[in-house]
Amino acid sequence: MARVTTGLRLSAIQVGVAVTDMSTGLHAHGAIMAALLSRQKTGKGVWVDCDLFESQVCHFDQLSHRTW
Repeated sequence: MARVTTGLRLSAIQVGVAVTDMSTGLHAHGAIMAALLSRQKTGKGVWVDCDLFESQVCHFDQLSHRTW
């Protein structure tokens, strides 16, 4: 993450953007759109649950596959 946002410095740094918040928002967007389509087809609502931890794990899992 540090390399993506600030370069190759090895000291403690602050990430420039709220990556976890943005990825959770993107996951929520996709889930809401899928829920709306499902409600249009079936007439029943569904529960949408998005949390920061699962979004972060998903995001870093994808990054780890790119680096190996």
